[in-house]
Amino acid sequence: MDEIRSYRQQARELREQAAVIQQSGLTVLQVRVKITSRTDIHRHAWIAKEQESAFVEMVVAMSESQQKK
Repeated sequence: MDEIRSYRQQARELREQAAVIQQSGLTVLQVRVKITSRTDIHRHAWIAKEQESAFVEMVVAMSESQQKK
């Protein structure tokens, strides 16, 4: 559930940022570029978090394996 709340919060923040950008008077193309850029930043953060989680799981599994020996 917390993960879903996190995604909803990120979506809300992106919509708010999009509204601010659109009010700035930029063209539609400029707004799209900025929104895409911000979406990419969030996507990269999510991927990094997933990779970190997988790494931690691997380290824990290796540690447990070594303790059994």
